[in-house]
Amino acid sequence: MITVPQTEPHPSDFARLFGSPDEARRLAVEQVTGGSDPHESWVRLALALRRQRATPSAENLGTNAAAFTLTHRPELIRAVHALVAELTGAAPDLVALAAWIGAEDSTPDFPELPKMDAAFTVHT
Repeated sequence: MITVPQTEPHPSDFARLFGSPDEARRLAVEQVTGGSDPHESWVRLALALRRQRATPSAENLGTNAAAFTLTHRPELIRAVHALVAELTGAAPDLVALAAWIGAEDSTPDFPELPKMDAAFTVHT
C-alpha cells in the first residue's frame, strides 16, 4: 500500500487557485529562492506562471516562454540557475532566466550541411 504524506497547501497554491496569479508567482519565487522543497517549489512556480499567462499584463511579459520552459524543461532551468548562482555568487531572476531560455530563436535559417557519408565509407 502506498501512503501519501499529508502536507499543508502552500500559500502560492491558494493564491493561484483563488485568482491571484501575481501573488502566486511572488510566493512561488520566494519559496524557490528560499531553498525549501526544491521539487515542489519549482512545480509551484511553473503552475503560477501558467496561470499568470492566462491574464496577460505589462508586468508579465515573457511569461509564456517562462511557463513553457519551466513546464517542459524544469531540469534545464534548475541547472542553469544553480550554475549561474555558483559562478557569480548571485542567483539570477528565475522568471527572466526561464523566459530567456524559452525565447524563440531569431536566428535565420541556414542551409543544411552537406552529407558526409562518403567520408566514412570503408574501402576493402
